[in-house]
Amino acid sequence: MNKISAKKDVLFELFRQFLLCSGFAVNADGIYYELSTENVVVCNAVGDMLTERVNEEQAELDKKRERIKQESMQRQRAFVNKDKQKKELLKKQINSVKKEKSVAPKQFKASKAKPLNFGRKDVKVDFKTSGGGGGG
Repeated sequence: MNKISAKKDVLFELFRQFLLCSGFAVNADGIYYELSTENVVVCNAVGDMLTERVNEEQAELDKKRERIKQESMQRQRAFVNKDKQKKELLKKQINSVKKEKSVAPKQFKASKAKPLNFGRKDVKVDFKTSGGGGGG
């Protein structure tokens, strides 16, 4: 309707056609529309038809709106449920890891590595303390 109302000539032509259909007639000047007493019944019938059509279309639109609202609510619920399921799965995994750690403490075993020996052990070296550090 906004597109029609933006074009004033189209809107005027639609209104003129509506008046002619409902029983109005152009007077002698061609400027004003007059409704004769015989056409009052026609005008009322056209008005009733339009009112009925508007009500039917409004009812259809309300049904569509309600259906769309229900569908969007279902999508939202599904999204929230999916998100909740992901969170609960993650919580279960975290709790299972925590339980494993708390139930089975680490067992320390002696190292299996061989001790490392650096340098030669058969040479005896005496270090003399120099004046820097130690009791002498």
